[in-house]
Amino acid sequence: MFAQRVMDLAEYRKKLFDYLTTKMGDTAPNLAALIGEVVNARLISHAGSLTNLAKCPSSTLQILGAEKAHFRFYIVYLLLKQTKSGLILVLMVLFWF
Repeated sequence: MFAQRVMDLAEYRKKLFDYLTTKMGDTAPNLAALIGEVVNARLISHAGSLTNLAKCPSSTLQILGAEKAHFRFYIVYLLLKQTKSGLILVLMVLFWF
């Protein structure tokens, strides 16, 4: 039962990937050729639409989707500022525990 469900999900994922590849090839073929279909779809999704993505300056494209990394940096910055401990120690505490 579980193994069959896993096989069905793997087949469904392959069908979704094929659909995504087809749609991205039709919608934005140049971008799909440059960065791949999956990243292309994520960028369009994060920007809201292909038109909004086209209107974004390159500096915005570079940091699109990096809010989580920025938030992590901000937390490390606050910890360093408050505790006066070294960066290596703070990174070990944050990311390895």
